[in-house]
Amino acid sequence: MIVDRPAPTKVVALEQPAARPEADGRLVFGCVYVALCLLAILIPVKVWGADRADACMAVGLDVSGSIHNEELRLQYDGLAAALIDQRFIRAVETGRHGMIAVTVYTWADSHDSVEVIVPWMGVTSFKDAQAIAEVLQTREVKHMVRSTSLLVALQAGTELLQGCPWFADRQLLNIAGDGYTNIGPSPLAARNAAIDRGIVINGLVVGEDPTTIEHYDSEVIGPTNVGFFVTVADYQAFARAMLNKFLLEISWDNWTDWITGGRAIN
Repeated sequence: MIVDRPAPTKVVALEQPAARPEADGRLVFGCVYVALCLLAILIPVKVWGADRADACMAVGLDVSGSIHNEELRLQYDGLAAALIDQRFIRAVETGRHGMIAVTVYTWADSHDSVEVIVPWMGVTSFKDAQAIAEVLQTREVKHMVRSTSLLVALQAGTELLQGCPWFADRQLLNIAGDGYTNIGPSPLAARNAAIDRGIVINGLVVGEDPTTIEHYDSEVIGPTNVGFFVTVADYQAFARAMLNKFLLEISWDNWTDWITGGRAIN
């Protein structure tokens, strides 16, 4: 007897669909996303680490014609004394990051009168502050016949703060002088530009000239109700006034207690 056998089943291999281009795109996107997430985690470690400062502080000293050699010497030595005072050092060391970045420059009536006499230096200890003080104390004094432009002072300080090599919680611009702008335009535009960049401008006015005091109050310091200025009778009191101003600036939380009712501190 002949039995019909079923024909053998033919096995057909199924072809795998080709990878779609969009799938590759999603894979690349996923890798990039993961990389960016890792960077977002790692970058703050650097920002909040050793490269962080409580403040970047630029100090501008007036060297216009109204200031003679003896007064210039008192400015340099007074600033040096303020920086190495133990009260300033303690204030720095107990700050959030334990560092204040400092630069010092001179100004008068034009940008060619601006000179950086202390480049950016990080102050974390007495030794650091002493290094700055030595530069100031050995600085040669030379009277210049120049006018006064607070516009130049503000623009120079703003430019320096933009180049501060540390990440900082705040930016402080300190302008010291004994006169008002007597050449060129008002400093108001430069002040507003600095404030727009997040800079706080404070002043130290030497003397009791009401025009100079009004000039600093209305056209130099800022922002309103934050920036302040200190007034002293003469350059003999420069060191003490500068120290007190530094301590106020570092103790940021206490500013409202000092400034309530006015922006001038005698």
